[in-house]
Amino acid sequence: MATIHISEAAAAADFASLLSQVENGVEIVIERDAKPVAVLAPARLQRGRTVTEIATALKTLEAGRGEPLRMGADFADDLDEIIRNRQPSAYENTWD
Repeated sequence: MATIHISEAAAAADFASLLSQVENGVEIVIERDAKPVAVLAPARLQRGRTVTEIATALKTLEAGRGEPLRMGADFADDLDEIIRNRQPSAYENTWD
């Protein structure tokens, strides 16, 4: 994949052109004061794991450790909040 470096000002001046280049496989490194601050790269959409796949992975990890896995005290509350506030992603496969 080709990579080009561009200043923040140049990126702001023609962002649409940068997105066109990214769509064609180019990685864009945006720099401020000659230091990289952001990377525009083609999206690599990945299929999320199913609950069954996650459960299987956790059982394998637990078996390797020889002891039960335990959640942190606040994990369940955090997970409940995430589920409550979840919005469908534009990239989500809605026909499965």
